[in-house]
Amino acid sequence: MGASVRRRTSRRRAQEPARMPPLTSPAPVNACTIIARNYLAHARVLAESFLEHHPEGQFSVLVLDAPPEAPGGPDEPFTTITPYEIGIDRAELHRMAMIYDVMEFATSVKPWLLRTLLDRGASDVTYFDPDIQIFAPLDDVSALARRHSIVLIPHVTEPMPDDGRVPNETTILEAGIYNLGFIAVGEGARPFLDWWSKRLARECLLAPERSRFVDQRWVDFVPAMFDHFILRDPGCDVAHWNLWGRTLAWTGDRYEVDGVPLRFYHFSGFDPEQPDVLSKHQGASPRLLLDDNPVLRRLCRQYAERLLSSGYRATSTLPYRFGTLPNGIRIDRDLRTTYRTALLASEEAMDDPPPDPFEPSSASAFAGWLRRTGHVAGGIRGVQPKRPFGINIAGYLRAELGIGEAARQVVTALTQAKVPFAAITYREATQSRQDHPEVEAPETPVYDTNLICVNADGMAGFAATVRSGFFEGRYSIGLWWWEVSVFPPSMYPGFVFVDEVWVGSDHARTAIAAQTTKPVVKIPMPVAMPPTEPMSRAELGLPEDFLFLFTFDFLSVLERKNPLGLVEAFKRAFAPGEGPKLVLKSINGDKCLAELRRLEDAAAGHPDIVVLDRYVSAGEKNAMAASCDCYVSLHRSEGFGLTMAEAMLYGKPVIATAYSGNLEFMDDDNSYLVPYTLAIVPQGCEPYPAGAEWADPDLDAAADLMRHVFEHQDEAAARGLRAREDVLSRHDPARAGAFMRERLEEIRRERPALLAGDLLAHAATHVAPQSPVRRAAAVLMRVPSSLAVESPRRGTLTKIVRKGLLWALWPYIREQHELNGAVVEALGEIQEAHARQAELLSRLTEADGGRQGLQRQNSLGRVDVLTKHLGPLPVGAELRMNDGVGVETFGFRGGHAPTRDDWYVEFEGTFRGPEPLVRERQRVYLELLAGRPPVLDVGCGRGEFLELLREAGVEARGVDHDRGMVARAHEKGLDVEFGDAIDYLEAQPDESLGAVFCAQVIEHLPYDRLMRFLEHCRRKLVPGGLLVAETVNPHSLVAFRAFWRDPTHQSPIYPEVAVVLCRIHGFESASVHFPNGTGELERDLREADDYAIVAFTGERV
Repeated sequence: MGASVRRRTSRRRAQEPARMPPLTSPAPVNACTIIARNYLAHARVLAESFLEHHPEGQFSVLVLDAPPEAPGGPDEPFTTITPYEIGIDRAELHRMAMIYDVMEFATSVKPWLLRTLLDRGASDVTYFDPDIQIFAPLDDVSALARRHSIVLIPHVTEPMPDDGRVPNETTILEAGIYNLGFIAVGEGARPFLDWWSKRLARECLLAPERSRFVDQRWVDFVPAMFDHFILRDPGCDVAHWNLWGRTLAWTGDRYEVDGVPLRFYHFSGFDPEQPDVLSKHQGASPRLLLDDNPVLRRLCRQYAERLLSSGYRATSTLPYRFGTLPNGIRIDRDLRTTYRTALLASEEAMDDPPPDPFEPSSASAFAGWLRRTGHVAGGIRGVQPKRPFGINIAGYLRAELGIGEAARQVVTALTQAKVPFAAITYREATQSRQDHPEVEAPETPVYDTNLICVNADGMAGFAATVRSGFFEGRYSIGLWWWEVSVFPPSMYPGFVFVDEVWVGSDHARTAIAAQTTKPVVKIPMPVAMPPTEPMSRAELGLPEDFLFLFTFDFLSVLERKNPLGLVEAFKRAFAPGEGPKLVLKSINGDKCLAELRRLEDAAAGHPDIVVLDRYVSAGEKNAMAASCDCYVSLHRSEGFGLTMAEAMLYGKPVIATAYSGNLEFMDDDNSYLVPYTLAIVPQGCEPYPAGAEWADPDLDAAADLMRHVFEHQDEAAARGLRAREDVLSRHDPARAGAFMRERLEEIRRERPALLAGDLLAHAATHVAPQSPVRRAAAVLMRVPSSLAVESPRRGTLTKIVRKGLLWALWPYIREQHELNGAVVEALGEIQEAHARQAELLSRLTEADGGRQGLQRQNSLGRVDVLTKHLGPLPVGAELRMNDGVGVETFGFRGGHAPTRDDWYVEFEGTFRGPEPLVRERQRVYLELLAGRPPVLDVGCGRGEFLELLREAGVEARGVDHDRGMVARAHEKGLDVEFGDAIDYLEAQPDESLGAVFCAQVIEHLPYDRLMRFLEHCRRKLVPGGLLVAETVNPHSLVAFRAFWRDPTHQSPIYPEVAVVLCRIHGFESASVHFPNGTGELERDLREADDYAIVAFTGERV
């Protein structure tokens, strides 16, 4: 191996030198891989390439979904091993196949396969991922395995740039230091294989948030625990995660890396059907591009050809045997999680495990188990409808407006990614011209996923127009655009109609994701070269001089687009007749005549400014952009900025505000960015909420840049060419389409199965009726034609009608609290089936000692051991009471001596929502505290509740440990102290406070501080004093999921636990109140996002 191999000393051989002399291997080399049948072509290429360099060697392939009797094919270049031959009991193998998806299962059985091959007489075995190709002999690697027991290769061997590209050191930390696409072991590795297999039997999960990355993160322990050798040969395990720092070359007869032979290349994430995309795992900001490396492109194209010639197209679509139950029902992530939760609970309790899901003889038992757990009611009701993979794209596909063009760009990207699609044109709710050619695609929505390119405020109107059943049984995605910092409540009804939101920028994602627990995914927005018509400037009506251009739609809010600012900047830059011209090309000015007049009046004082407000063809509009000398946008905010990106594709220099979505593709190297100050959105800019933030561009700086571009045209032209290259690289439709396809395939794998009929039936299926919430929302939000919304962003609904409709809709929509309580969700959407599933999972939590079978949960909690004995009793049965007016609640009466119990782990971190929303949500507590001065607001933050108390004339003060929060409260003239809240409380005289209030605080307190807090509250309150502590209701699945989205949260506080804590700290009485509840305890437990524990130090008055 020479100098390219360096030894990492282990604790067992610390005296050996770091560099090794070349090693040789007289024994045959043994290698293996693990696949499901859809990777047969990859295994063939790997095995063939291995045998080219080791014709005496043995290559074995473990085929996960091969039936027990499947022999190795006589024509295959490898020996086939079935999963029933590697020493795992059949029932245990089925359990592992059930709890893991295909990638998790494939990596979990790796130590068993390696041990089996050692048992069969191999002195060493090398494992390769199937998407690897061998290019040179590997005898010395085998010798290293025999000598050092374990050979590992790190993902990277040098520091990575911190430049925002992917992969980076953070992604390596998440995945693990070593790439387990390769490992070589010798006889001495058996203790390691025993240890590894025990961990992987239940903990081979893809859950980075839990420090699990299938088999890889476990191997980070190896250097500290086992003899090993770390191989740093630059020619080994070359891949997209390390080639950025190495030089790949073709000598004419072999590939070399940094001057040494390429030993094997790992084509992780490479698709032979898209040979120009190096890896799907690089995302939207790839560190390495094939366009930049012709040798790597050659290597990838050769590999693609070998895969295709090895039967890739025939094998890649083979179904995964353990992806469905024997009766054809697809196994989704939720079902796997439910099964794993029950399996772990049974093993902890030493009970019988759940029935074998894959043995035909256990089918009835398994079906009965599912019914008992409630999973059937939760969504698995029969054989999956045969909806094909693909997407139903709906939106303004013919309208000449920005969101319509965005939808057409997505169509282009999905076409290049070969995603089947139907196209449903939405013609309502817009006054924009609809002369764009029809998208050539079927109009019937036949595919399993919807992509609705209609903004949030237009979703209800869209839902009212589509055919019955459009949403039902499908996963619906909204492609939404949003421009300012706050996503307002008027948009929340849109969440009812979607399961996920796609956005084109981090700017939009930040605003929308803050208001929902649903996935908000940033996609790389595709930008295709716009078609132009060959027209001269004269034919286009444009001046022949140096031309600055800006195009916009009056219906997109004049203040946001800011053409008036551009007019002013141009006036400051150029005197009349100095040479340059500014053309403002707009549409829909006839629908906003007052604003059009304002713009025309502003431009009238300068003869070199031209306002053109008219529709032209798409080709003419694009020809204008192609013929200008510089494109300018002094916008206050943009969701993306498609016109800027298109101008850059034409190679034009672009001057633009350095704010919002355009920063996805613009930087100081490819554009001229205008500095800004943040400003407040004024009244009258609907749908943007007054008080939100956007940019106020520096007009003097903009004027200087316009003059600079005019006076330095060669420099500007060069920057325009750089801009073109960057947009082509970052927003190429093929790459964007590949990203979208990957996400769609991930959704198809992981979403809950939408099935119909009886679990054991194979025949009868039906389309479920439209849910009450969607049906009600569609009817209530259907707008008469005389009140039709004028555009997808700006409407003519009167305030009275809008308020009336939203008021009518309110009973069907509930407010979903995501840490700041800002999201509205549908009450009716939580139907009886989901309620049964929720109750099941809650009881599994109790029986399991706190393990939650919830998807995307960040942590496994524990509850008190006593809850294991509750059995079928309702939640908190021993704490239920009548509050004296006939409403059932949790609580107790009668004082108790203060005691303590060890129940909790740390809670820390803070989170606040928008001030107006927080204030309105807390208003419900005002009546409770109005007659109990003085009130202390603990963790008062910005003082929202203190403002309410001041308005009500209640003496109150607050304390908070965040200086920024305190400063904001002082700006309002509130009496707020900076300091530790518990120390402040301790310093108050005993029996000096009428009430203590805290909202969303107690879940952040470590155990000992929570105990101190409750103790001091009781001591400092006057007799009959009141403690009100609001926190998240973990019995609600929605709120529980939202709770875990905040990584600082460690564990929730259940309402029945809060009651007991008050009792053991000496309060005379305590009860649980749901501030927005229905008065029905079971329903509020299931659906209310928050609760407040209300405790008294004396008899209730």
